[in-house]
Parts: sequence; structure tokens; C-alpha cells
Amino acid sequence: MAQNLGLILHPTLSRRYSSSKNWFIPVDPKYIRVEEIGDFSLQELAAAVDKIYYEVYQDRGYTISLGLLLNIKRLIEADEYYLSPLMVNIVNDKHELRELLIDNLMEYSDVGVIMPNTDSKQFVVVAPSKIEDVIVLQALSLILLRFHEGCLPRQFSQLRDLLSSFYESLNLIGRAKRIYKINLEGSKRTIPIDIVREKIMNLVGDCSVYKLMESFFNLPVIQLNDRKGKMSSSGIPGVGELTEVLFHLTLKYTLDPEFDIRFPGIQYRRFQYEAYIFIEEKVIFEEKAVLQLLEELSLVGEMTSIGPGDEALPCCSNKLIYLDNDCQVKISSYEDYDAIRPAGFLPK
Repeated sequence: MAQNLGLILHPTLSRRYSSSKNWFIPVDPKYIRVEEIGDFSLQELAAAVDKIYYEVYQDRGYTISLGLLLNIKRLIEADEYYLSPLMVNIVNDKHELRELLIDNLMEYSDVGVIMPNTDSKQFVVVAPSKIEDVIVLQALSLILLRFHEGCLPRQFSQLRDLLSSFYESLNLIGRAKRIYKINLEGSKRTIPIDIVREKIMNLVGDCSVYKLMESFFNLPVIQLNDRKGKMSSSGIPGVGELTEVLFHLTLKYTLDPEFDIRFPGIQYRRFQYEAYIFIEEKVIFEEKAVLQLLEELSLVGEMTSIGPGDEALPCCSNKLIYLDNDCQVKISSYEDYDAIRPAGFLPK
């Protein structure tokens, strides 16, 4: 059975907080303001709860009592829903891990953080302490994306569904003499939460839904080390998809526009925590200037770069990016890349 560590991290719920809508469309490198598409309302959040339950859970055979579902929606619409504490659990093996995920509606939810224990077969699992929050957190991430974009297809539900459009944008780059990749994943754990709070407040406005977001921001960040959870005053609480969405939107309103201002004319693309810079011939580019920008924005990043014929870089988990011998930017699957290398398209 899963072992509870007794670490319960309570949000601050004493204050009650009750829109501009921008979205980075990956196919277009510019930052386009789209039309306002309606209120960021509690009713919309309740409708998102319905959608997630029926499309994610019911279709996969999960059963939640109708009374529980209706109660979630009733509390949301009455502005009386509050997020639960986060809890840290230890599970002994993959079988127990799967049981925990199923029991807590986490198997298909992208809610929670799962980390293997390097010293054993055990896993550390950070998750909400009540299953209702699993659905509500998904609903929050869904309306943040949907509402902000305004024209996503009806079946869109998660940030990673935009990957194909991002890859298309990379294929339009053309030629470059060098590609720089910045991995900003560590910034999720170090960025001051006040920066995230400010950007999301500017996005959604002073509405009732923001109260839920505020209680989420007040959840302490858990730093996991040797099966122990430690609280931190910086970073975004790690609960999965919503964490990724909030970090993505924060970078959209900090790093993305600032890069355009500091480095006009240099092609730049970003998806979640991976940023790519493409340097053309005769363009002067200083790596130190980028690192200085990151520091000014309270971000941390690891920078790597490749030139024509160099080994490819991993790109957003399931692709590779590289420059061929003609300086063309290429996106490839791992299988296709392995197939072309012996054929002489790239140096060994």
C-alpha cells in the first residue's frame, strides 16, 4: 500500500479574490492579440469540469458518482470551491503506483508529480489530497488555454496538443548557421511566484475564477529529495498540466516579448520550457546577452548550440532538431535521423 509521509501542505485560503487574452500561436512567431471571447466565468469552469469528466474519464470506464460531480459544479458556481492541500506519498513498486493513480483519477489526468526513488524501486507521488481537485485543476488549465486562444479546435485539451503546430513553425525557419537551445525547465522551481501571479492576473482579470488560482499560488512548492518533501517560497506548485500551462503563459509575457525587443530580427521559437534561437549568416549574437536577460527575468536556463553537420538536439521530447550540411533547419523523428546518418547526409 502507498505510504503517506504525513506531509500536508495547506494553501492559504483566508483572502478571497474574485481580461486581456493573448496567446502565442506556434505557427506564427509574432504575438497576436485575439478578440475577447466572453467572460472568464465560474459557469465556464463548471462546464469544463463536465467536459473533462465525460471525455477523459467516462469514456475510459471511470465511474464517479453523479452526486459528487454535481457537488463540484455547485460549489464552483456558488464561488465556494477551494483547493485541497497537496500530499506526498511513497509507493513501493509500479503495481502500487498504478493502483494509486487509478484510485485518485490520476492515470489519465496529467495531475500530480511522480518521481522514481533512485535508491530503490519506490516512487514519490505528489498529488491533491482529494480527487475532486484532480478534475478541477484540469478544468483550470483547459479554460486558461481555450479562453486565451479563442480559436482552438473543440477537441483540444492539453498543451502538448499544440506540438504539431510548433514543429511546423520550426520547419518554416529555413537556413541558419547555428541553433541555440535553452532549457528553462529549472525555472519552474525557482521563478518567484509573484511574477507568475502578476502575469496571470493581467491575463484573466479580477474575476471569481482567479480566487481559485490564488489559492493554487499559495500552495507551497515541494522540493523532493531522498523521499522527503521540503517547502520552498519560490517556484510554481508542481501539479502537472496546470503547472506547465502557467509557466508557459508566464514566459509568453516575460521572455518572449523581451527577446524580440533585445534581439530584433533574430528568429526565436519556444514551446513550454524549450526556447530555440536561429542565427543566420553575418548576424552577430552574444550568448552572454541572453544569459543576462534570463537573470533579469529571474529565470535559469541551460544553453547548448549546434552548427551544420553537428549531432542533433532533442526537441520537445519526441523529435530531433539539427542543421544539415547545407545549413537547412531540419526536424526529424529519432528513427528517421538514425536512418539518414549512415547514408552520408550528416557526418558521423
